[in-house]
Amino acid sequence: MSTPLSELFRGASSGREGVRRARHEETATLDDVLRIAAYALKFHGRFRMVHISERLAGILEAMRRYEIEPKILRPVYGRRGKAAKFFLVEGLRGGKEGMVLQEPLITHNNDGTYTDEVLRIYGKA
Repeated sequence: MSTPLSELFRGASSGREGVRRARHEETATLDDVLRIAAYALKFHGRFRMVHISERLAGILEAMRRYEIEPKILRPVYGRRGKAAKFFLVEGLRGGKEGMVLQEPLITHNNDGTYTDEVLRIYGKA
């Protein structure tokens, strides 16, 4: 079983109730989310998730355990030259093995402003 987020964020607590509950997996674990997604998805239905990089290996393993084959993986970097803090993953229910690693999404320029790609995503470019 994968490590709960609460172990990764020991002591950290969000003032926003919903964020805190999600971050600490108080109402649903990652396993719960994937089990329900596998039940709800039709054959070849798509599942998408954003999560913290430290959980990547466990999430990919859990997706496969629930027959959601990881197909696209994209790391998300806050700035060039820094470690990826998050990743985007898309899986296919009942899909065949094989995953594409996309180029990273970099969210901020060196001056702290959003990159052009992030501005396009937010509809501000």
